[in-house]
Amino acid sequence: MSDATAEAMMTIKAEPADAGPRALRGALLCGMLAVAVVIADVWWVGLRAAVDLNSRAFNPLPLFVVVCAAVLGTTALISGVVHTLRHHKFGGSELTVSEPRLGGHLKGLVRTTRDLAAPAGFRARLRCDLHTSMTNSRGGRTSGTTCLWESVRAVPATTNSSTGIPIEIAIPANGLASGVRKKRSGTDERVTWALEIAAPLRGLDYYAEFAVPMNAGPSRTAGESASVPFAGGEAPRSTRWKWLLRGLAMFGALVAVAGAFGIADELRSTRVVGHVTAYRSGTLDVAIDGSGQPPVTAHVTRLPVRTQRERGAAVALICGEVKDGTYSCDPDAGLRWWIQTGVAMSVGLGMLLTAFALWRRRRWWA
Repeated sequence: MSDATAEAMMTIKAEPADAGPRALRGALLCGMLAVAVVIADVWWVGLRAAVDLNSRAFNPLPLFVVVCAAVLGTTALISGVVHTLRHHKFGGSELTVSEPRLGGHLKGLVRTTRDLAAPAGFRARLRCDLHTSMTNSRGGRTSGTTCLWESVRAVPATTNSSTGIPIEIAIPANGLASGVRKKRSGTDERVTWALEIAAPLRGLDYYAEFAVPMNAGPSRTAGESASVPFAGGEAPRSTRWKWLLRGLAMFGALVAVAGAFGIADELRSTRVVGHVTAYRSGTLDVAIDGSGQPPVTAHVTRLPVRTQRERGAAVALICGEVKDGTYSCDPDAGLRWWIQTGVAMSVGLGMLLTAFALWRRRRWWA
């Protein structure tokens, strides 16, 4: 670090202190949007038409908006909670380095507000990403990010993070400088560099990312590019692991929550037996046994293929509350329903456990 301190230094912060609260505010806005859409839909078409998929007045557009808002809100909520917990536990992080250039070294110190006891040490990863935006056949824009190059270095556990985690990584001379590359017809390309510092800790792992402005080397101007960037270097690991982690966490949570709501609704409902009185227009009318004279009638619309439809046939139902003298019922699938729900819950929990394992072993996907 003695050589680096003699040069012009720059300080780069990992993220602002309000990154977590901003993400939480975004989650709150998404939640408010979903609630507003539900209220407006119920006010416009009524409660039954808003929630009953079999209603003729049902409009799927509000449901689609609610689902999108819920997914975005859940993502923002998770991000906000993680950023808030991370900042509360570790404080801020900053990187002090000399001006990074192609063909040189990224040399400097990463300091944390609070000292971290990392038994396994720290891991530093410098990467170069290419962000591409192009016009597709439909006239819209398609965006993507590709990791062109990376270098990973281990830092011993004896390092005092509050004093400074030493970083020294060689930068290839045949790389690409930060900034916009030469634009082609309908395609925009932008190059960014980032330094990641991670350490496995008890509870929440330490992780910080710094945007590094990479300058061209002395023999190349900022607008020029190598004929074959990073030729001869090792191919970087795929970023698909990170997207796999996000997808597993999101869909696993949705499947697990849906299964939990289904089980709660099943336990809250009542099982009854009745006899078919009529079948018309896809609706099965069932007179509930023991419900008095005249018997209460259940109108069943969601019918499995093997449900008996002949007049007088015995039918087992699982019913909710009685409203206007009519039960809200569905055919009782018995053990088969519990098996299906159990499998769905197992899949959701399995996806969450897999996501947790990937998150704990950040070296698989970072």
